[in-house]
Amino acid sequence: MKRSVVITLAIAAVILLLLFVLLGGSGSKKNFNWKETYDSKSKEPYGTFIIHEMLKDYFPNNKLTNIKSNVVSELPIDEESDEVKNYIFVGEGMFMKTEEINHILKFVSKGNNAFIASKSLPYDMSFLLYYQECYDYENGEQIYWNDYDSFEDTLVKPNLKHNQLRQNRLRYVFENDYITQEYRWHYIPNEYFCENDMGFTSLGTLSDSRVGEYNYFSMINYAEEGDKGGQVYLLTTPIMLTNYFLTNKSKLDFASKWFSHLEEGDIYWDDYSRVTEEFSRRANQFRSNNREDMTLSSESPLKYILQDRYLSAAWYTLVGMAILYLMFRAKRRQRIIPVMKQNANTSLEFISTIGALYYNKKNNRNLCEQKMKMFKYFMFQRYGITVSHTLSDKFIKKAAKLSGVPEQKYQDLAKLYKNIISGVYITDNTTIHFHQLLEDIYKNCK
Repeated sequence: MKRSVVITLAIAAVILLLLFVLLGGSGSKKNFNWKETYDSKSKEPYGTFIIHEMLKDYFPNNKLTNIKSNVVSELPIDEESDEVKNYIFVGEGMFMKTEEINHILKFVSKGNNAFIASKSLPYDMSFLLYYQECYDYENGEQIYWNDYDSFEDTLVKPNLKHNQLRQNRLRYVFENDYITQEYRWHYIPNEYFCENDMGFTSLGTLSDSRVGEYNYFSMINYAEEGDKGGQVYLLTTPIMLTNYFLTNKSKLDFASKWFSHLEEGDIYWDDYSRVTEEFSRRANQFRSNNREDMTLSSESPLKYILQDRYLSAAWYTLVGMAILYLMFRAKRRQRIIPVMKQNANTSLEFISTIGALYYNKKNNRNLCEQKMKMFKYFMFQRYGITVSHTLSDKFIKKAAKLSGVPEQKYQDLAKLYKNIISGVYITDNTTIHFHQLLEDIYKNCK
């Protein structure tokens, strides 16, 4: 048999196999795309068509608007109006640049609300929401934010803590292609809920009692942060808002109770900021290392193609044919080596953003505490020094030795900070002097 005939038969076999796998399946069950898309237009199991439609009529006298391109340009902030607005995000992961996060928090500071259902919270947003960390008295150290935690199991039994909102006997069982599988359920660790007036408040957990080997009652999946003028609500299990679960009336009623914390007003649904959990956590790691923002382009044609069953079949067929062509026809070529962009340190820019946030509120104490927190993080990152709350003598000697900055500079800083945290009113001059002491250390350290 000629070689050309063999190649032709191989191509035909690959095409038929792909078409059979992607379009075939003569079983009695309907074929669905079981990927977690959270697309508000998708009626697939893990799309969000049902909850999006419910929210259209949630407040009868108000409208729902989809944010499709940019939060800064499409989420309005009315400086004069007292009408409350609600921002809603539902997705596997959330990606926002610094200016978008600042816009959301400014939106909330005007008395509006933000409801964010995601498996991961952007680093800059968590930094600002959790700016006053809890303290581990047993180990003598602050508890830094490290995103949501998770565990694997096939089911959970969530509930709300408020007696009037509780709804018992709800079981959320994860399935993929009608097969029950283990799922990674996310929650906010207990150590982020401390005796702190500016911290998080628990509103709901993943169960009322023990299920299997886990004590889910202590695993918080719904929380509130209310120190920004309005309210920020965090839900760590966005999959509970997808079509697969909300076709059940009891679970649809339960989902409406999550949104009952919102005040009546226009709703802005964010269709733009959705990314995968993996991308979101990579972006968080990027920002935590003081590297410049990753970029997020608009939704690609490929993403649209892969979400459609028939288009994805055609796409994979084309890819298979291309691979066969490369195997038999293409010549080997050296790929282009990309130019690596040099990392940029945006720490000072980030500090300026945070400083402006508190300076505009004339809250000098919080501004100084925020700057001290950045200083502690700086010393830990550069020299591996864990800084005590009041800058102890042991820390001062060690920091002076490692950084080359005279001990007197650190002593002056410690004395001034002690006066700040114990004082009743902090003047602008004190705040400026505190800032200058920190800048002097930054500029002169090794």
